[in-house]
Amino acid sequence: KTLPAFPRQQPVPGQRIPTLQEVFDLVRASGRDDIRMNIETKISPLVQDTADYETFTRLLVGAIEEAGFTDRVTIQSFDWRTIDLARQLDPHIETVALVWQYGPAECASLADECSLQAVYGDPSVRSPWTGRLDWWQHQDLGLLVKQIGASTVSSNGRYTNRTRGTCRRRTGTCGRTRRTSTARPCRSCRGRGTGSRLCPTRSTTSPPCSA
Repeated sequence: KTLPAFPRQQPVPGQRIPTLQEVFDLVRASGRDDIRMNIETKISPLVQDTADYETFTRLLVGAIEEAGFTDRVTIQSFDWRTIDLARQLDPHIETVALVWQYGPAECASLADECSLQAVYGDPSVRSPWTGRLDWWQHQDLGLLVKQIGASTVSSNGRYTNRTRGTCRRRTGTCGRTRRTSTARPCRSCRGRGTGSRLCPTRSTTSPPCSA
């Protein structure tokens, strides 16, 4: 099966998705030390269709450590419980807190999977995507990312913090400049079961937030 959005795709009957260990083996066999791996956990706090997040994250971190790739892997997730636990298990592994947030039309209910304002404009509904943190208590993306312990944040929009002004667009945390991939989450490819939550990415360097 191919996707209309990617007309150059070619179906390969019988092909399977490689295991994480097979990916690690392939990278090691290449003999190159300039290859980094960005691993996204496909976990939802709303849908129980995988192992629970704690089991999933422990297995992932353990596999990375066993392979000796802690300095070459980034773990990213829309489910910040993954980020929180991964940082506790091994703070040497970089993490990226992914954010999907739009306005009232796109974020009308929990089913829309919006990261910060689960139901736009309704502080009585706490987002399950930010783990132990609540957007409505701080309304400051930079602060939330710092408290969850993520190395970087990759978001689909611009957020105005009450005390820091407008934070950088799409990537990076306040006061920090780094080169990273920006992701444009979109309905056509973000949903579960499509194979990816992210549309095609590009690399950019963003300026830090204003003081």
